[in-house]
Amino acid sequence: MEDGLDAIANGEHKSTPWLRHFYFGETNGGTKDHHITDLGLKRLVGEEADQIDARSVSTIPIGVDEDGQQINVRVGRYGPYVQIGDDGQRANIPDDLPPDELTVAKALELAAAAAQSGRSLGNDPQTAKPVYLKNGRFGPYVQLGDPELTEKGTVKRGGKPKMASLWPNMTLETLTLDEALMLLSFPRDVGVHPTTNEPIVAQDGRYGPYLKMGTETRSLEKHEQLGSLTLEEAVTILAQPKRGRGSATTSVIAELGPHPKSGDPLVVKNGRFGPYVTDGVVNATIPRGKDPTQVSLEDAVSLIAAREEKMREQGKDPRAPKPVRKTTRKKTAARKTTTRKKSRKTTGKAAKAAAGE
Repeated sequence: MEDGLDAIANGEHKSTPWLRHFYFGETNGGTKDHHITDLGLKRLVGEEADQIDARSVSTIPIGVDEDGQQINVRVGRYGPYVQIGDDGQRANIPDDLPPDELTVAKALELAAAAAQSGRSLGNDPQTAKPVYLKNGRFGPYVQLGDPELTEKGTVKRGGKPKMASLWPNMTLETLTLDEALMLLSFPRDVGVHPTTNEPIVAQDGRYGPYLKMGTETRSLEKHEQLGSLTLEEAVTILAQPKRGRGSATTSVIAELGPHPKSGDPLVVKNGRFGPYVTDGVVNATIPRGKDPTQVSLEDAVSLIAAREEKMREQGKDPRAPKPVRKTTRKKTAARKTTTRKKSRKTTGKAAKAAAGE
């Protein structure tokens, strides 16, 4: 399939006929000994469907723990999760965790966090509602109180409890009641804009902390700014041009200096999937619970080396030069020129015929 798509990109095949052939196969049927493009993907899957073990194909083993229990990644109805042993601890895999970075250590960390899920830290002094620790699809979070249910057992409209995600330097194991209440205190009213008279709100979102004023939003560099940002600082940030999605979700946290061997600059950044270190080629996620502002040059070198080693074990060479794809612009331009010439000739002949020449 890879070769076929490359041939389409190079203008050697037309996409629709090739894809139809790949999916439906030869019109005369073919046999099971034929290549997939002769048999067709549809027929191949259809004939083997009864022999597919759904649990087996949705299970990916990644290693064993100290007790020899198998650690598997499984794909369930509500997304991927890790499971320790056949009937052991389970934990959801956060959406912001790249699958190829899920190691045995990370799986055990997720399982440990899941064991903390549901534990109460205490009660909110203002509402007397319990504050729970939770671990969900988008990572660890805190929840104020329980959902309000109808007689049928469904959540009432407006009865969903307030929730707040943990910041990157926080963990379920060490979180205190005061920290949880602080997280639940957002969004925070910063003040009213002196020119537009619109309220400015500081809040946390799926892609990090940000300011909101009407339809205007601006990303903040650190979560700590949510509680400390003044009205004057907020007005200054909102006056800056809005950045694109790529730059808005990626900001430099720290510049650590050159790599001791390659000399490449090592930088700590905050991206869409959380904080990471990079040398410009290899990106390595900073472990949850590690304060990205406290990452040292030695930490960055170690994280990048471990990430690069894992990529090479998977058959990927991050340092390899990128392949240069062939372009068909010249061919396309030539075809267009030929078409125009033919069109002019045809039009000229038609005009002469109409004039009786």
